[in-house]
Amino acid sequence: MKRLLTLLLLLAPSVLAQNPTSGGPIPQSTYTTPGGIPSSPSGGSCGPVTSKTANYSAVGGDAGKTLSFNGTNLMLTLPNPVQTATWSICVSNLAATSLTISPNGLNLNGGGSITLSTNQGVVITTDATNYFYVGGVSSSSGTVTAASQWSIPTYTSAGSASTVGQACSPPTANGTYSLLYSVTASAAVQPTCPQVGLTARAISGATATDTVLYSDVVGQIIDHDKAGSQAVTVTLPTPTTLGNPNAVFLYTNHSAQTDTITPQNAWTIQSNTTAAGATLSMPPGYAARISVDPFNATQWFADTINLLGTSLAFPETVSGMTSGGVPYASSATQLSSSALLAANALVVGGGAGAAPATGNADFT
Repeated sequence: MKRLLTLLLLLAPSVLAQNPTSGGPIPQSTYTTPGGIPSSPSGGSCGPVTSKTANYSAVGGDAGKTLSFNGTNLMLTLPNPVQTATWSICVSNLAATSLTISPNGLNLNGGGSITLSTNQGVVITTDATNYFYVGGVSSSSGTVTAASQWSIPTYTSAGSASTVGQACSPPTANGTYSLLYSVTASAAVQPTCPQVGLTARAISGATATDTVLYSDVVGQIIDHDKAGSQAVTVTLPTPTTLGNPNAVFLYTNHSAQTDTITPQNAWTIQSNTTAAGATLSMPPGYAARISVDPFNATQWFADTINLLGTSLAFPETVSGMTSGGVPYASSATQLSSSALLAANALVVGGGAGAAPATGNADFT
């Protein structure tokens, strides 16, 4: 019996060191617990809990312990140099403020300090030169600003000391919204969340010149207002100048003037099925959706319509007519009214440019 007990005692270490999966031996410095958390024979993983309420510098004797911190903005400093190749500890932050873990001049997962938020924890191990951790952490290089539910996070500053805040307040009114960067001075800006739709700007008063802007060519409307008193010459820069290869906008002329749109840098503009030209005339009551021609790299498309092209409802109110007269073409481009015609009489044409008149029975 004594010989059997002696044999069992000699076999016990090798049995305990068997890998339950492969059956092979487990290196004593890296075997794991059933929960998959790294452990070491120097004290085990997440072992006895030691509470800390002030800043603390870890020592070799902490190996295998759980250091639980509960204090305001505390710091844990790791040993430098590393104590042993098998040194490891568990760290838990129970405080309402963050806990900073400093590698003390060494690397921690290849970087510097990390922070644990409330109720976060990590396991820290080493390769005898630097430190490594597994678990949930927050970056120590910035802060997170409280935000509304459903808000989109955005970095409000650059560099390692970044702050994460919200891009805009989540809209609450019914509608569809987009995330928009509206750059005005060739510099990054905070995005906004405008409601989807078309905005417009007006050309009014005695304004006689206008230039299409980068902010117009995102599907917006340029309107020559009804009160506009001058014909407007509109300069249309190239898409490159506008900074938008997909530029598109709508031009409407509600004034009594005829406007002219002039592309720049030898670009041309084509209206509907007419040949492209150097300018586009926009008479009163006309509108055009202007976009880049996908087939011609230096040409604009203008889908032009006559806003006045609606069916007439009689009686129609017009000006310049004579009661009892008839309208006639006084020129190739103008309608006029004849003088009063006699009742129950023949009407004789006046010829080119002349008005019809009351005639005699012999058509004279």
